[in-house]
Amino acid sequence: MSNKDLSSERYKTNIANYTKTENDIVNLQPITYNLDRSYTIQNKADPRTFVGFTAEHLVEQGLTEFVKYDDRDQPHDVYYEKMVTILVNCVNNLKTALEALELRVLALEP
Repeated sequence: MSNKDLSSERYKTNIANYTKTENDIVNLQPITYNLDRSYTIQNKADPRTFVGFTAEHLVEQGLTEFVKYDDRDQPHDVYYEKMVTILVNCVNNLKTALEALELRVLALEP
């Protein structure tokens, strides 16, 4: 069983609410890129264009919890599937803000 398979509470300690929100991702810059051929299978050019982030950019933005490091402790990969946690907080905050604005509009209507 790998660590990524351990979602049950029984495998976790020090459980706390994750507090990062839209303020922590507002400066993220999605990119498009092509893979360097030296990192592709059989050293062949890959014509596909990919989208995402660089691991280094996430580190610069303080989002190291979404970065996988190599054996030299250098940023290596991005845990995209884990990034949904911060997006859930963003959606919840935006929903709360929208509800507050709706109440203000209703209060202004005759």
